[in-house]
Amino acid sequence: MKDIILEKLGSRLVKFESKPFDELLQEKTKKYLYEIGFPCGSSIGAIELDLNGELILLPENRIQINSSTEDGLIFYIDPEKNDALYYYSHYWKRSFFVNSSLENYVYCLYELESFHENIYSERVFGETDEDGISEKYAHYLEERFKAIEENLAYWGGEVEDIESGLRL
Repeated sequence: MKDIILEKLGSRLVKFESKPFDELLQEKTKKYLYEIGFPCGSSIGAIELDLNGELILLPENRIQINSSTEDGLIFYIDPEKNDALYYYSHYWKRSFFVNSSLENYVYCLYELESFHENIYSERVFGETDEDGISEKYAHYLEERFKAIEENLAYWGGEVEDIESGLRL
């Protein structure tokens, strides 16, 4: 499955340059950053990350991976929390959990894009204007995300948008 995911995201994978502070990172995280790459942008849904291949050391040994988003969100890896991925919002003046690892982010992004291409676009559960159909799509996507990451703080918004009919 990993090869299928990487093939699908391949043209959007950005590899990073190694930095002196990369000893803070776990080996699996380094593999994604330096060998495999991390996805830049999204074909649907998730926030589009502008990646230039540079890592920036932030206070508290956090490592910034994006140059920023249109909304000024900064995505970073927190080595003190087993390399979990977070974003900082200047608007809210706080950090929000995204995924427990870069690998889980890649898998969730793949699931979101596959859902839109293979499930929703094919109307597997029927048309969304029928009663309860949006909820079926949302439940399916939520289950796919939960198979990867139990905490859906970041991806839960995608599920809610689908359930309410905003994303379909």
